[in-house]
Amino acid sequence: MVVEYTLVRAENKLNSKLSVVYARKLRALFPSKIAICVEIGNSAISQGINPILAISIALHETEFQNITSIPCSNALKKRLKRSPTPSELNACPQGPLQAIPYYVCPNHSAFDCNLVSAGLEAVLRFSNSISKTHGILDPYDVSYCLAFEQECGNLLAKYNRGIKGEFKKGRSEYSNYALPILETYKFILSSLEDISPTC
Repeated sequence: MVVEYTLVRAENKLNSKLSVVYARKLRALFPSKIAICVEIGNSAISQGINPILAISIALHETEFQNITSIPCSNALKKRLKRSPTPSELNACPQGPLQAIPYYVCPNHSAFDCNLVSAGLEAVLRFSNSISKTHGILDPYDVSYCLAFEQECGNLLAKYNRGIKGEFKKGRSEYSNYALPILETYKFILSSLEDISPTC
């Protein structure tokens, strides 16, 4: 179901007069996106995190692609006047949830680091800074973010901007990040026929 939504978004891109070669390239990514979506859902459940929230974050961060943040790597390249080394890229968001390896991976390195688990670990860390966390991440209470949108919005704002992130109007992490993810969350939740999240 989530993948169908992603595929519809991708098909809309494909139908917007893209070249045949680029359209073929996008379609070739679909199987890997499905695999990443399933991995995120399963990992979220095993780590005790709301899988729909985790999948919604990954959809908006990278559309289920295991990539390094291009703006960050380009900024490093410009500053260093050369291509950054893998260890220098540890300061850049990586993986489908765009976790920063320096903060969430063992040895501060993406080498031998599961970036899905690391991203989910970052979600857990920011949830600890919110007072009412007991239900936000509960994998079996997927409707929690509907009842407590402000709490979930605060978690997403902090995930995007760090501990100073705020879920309030006028801030970029509110309108450009948390609100779109919460809308996706609501869409996925309203489309579920049963409580088991499936990609």
